[in-house]
Amino acid sequence: QYDIILMSHIIEHMPPQELLGFINLYAKHLKPNGKLVLATPLLSHYFYDDFDHIKPYYPTGLSMILGGDGHQVQYYSANRFKLIDVWFR
Repeated sequence: QYDIILMSHIIEHMPPQELLGFINLYAKHLKPNGKLVLATPLLSHYFYDDFDHIKPYYPTGLSMILGGDGHQVQYYSANRFKLIDVWFR
């Protein structure tokens, strides 16, 4: 069990239908109140210069599927995460 799991520049390489399974696979290894840190680029003029970038994921969309706040989305994570902070560079 881990206190923190860091996923840095990984999720933008996955289509949405695979993303939740991937996150849930690792999230089950978090301790209660553990933290999941996601670092991912937002859409910019160079986003698709990396040939295998599939989709940019924004904080609001991730919060909808990971937070389980009843938003109208097609699927939810089996785990619930609370968005604590967002940093832009």
